[in-house]
Amino acid sequence: MNRVSLDVADASVRDFIQGLPIQAQGLELVSHGRVLCTVLPPGLLSESEKAVVLERGRELVQRSRKRNRAVPEEVLEQEVCQAVEEVRRRGTG
Repeated sequence: MNRVSLDVADASVRDFIQGLPIQAQGLELVSHGRVLCTVLPPGLLSESEKAVVLERGRELVQRSRKRNRAVPEEVLEQEVCQAVEEVRRRGTG
C-alpha cells in the first residue's frame, strides 16, 4: 500500500483531505457517477476483510496485465495520456 504524508503535501491537497467528512463507516469519492475510491478509517476492516479486498485488487491487476500483455508500451502510454486528458476536459466543463 502506498502512503502519502500530508505533512509534506501541497497545502491545497492537505486542506482538501483534512476537510473530508470521513465518518465511522468511511467515505466514497464519486465522479460522474463512478466511485473513484473509498476512504476507510483505520481499524474498520478485520484482517479477513482486508485480505478479501487485497485479493480482489490482485485479481484486477492480473486481469489487466493479461489483457494488455500483447499491447506495446507506447500504445498503453498513449491511451493513458488520452484518458487523463479526457478526464481533465470533463473536470473543467
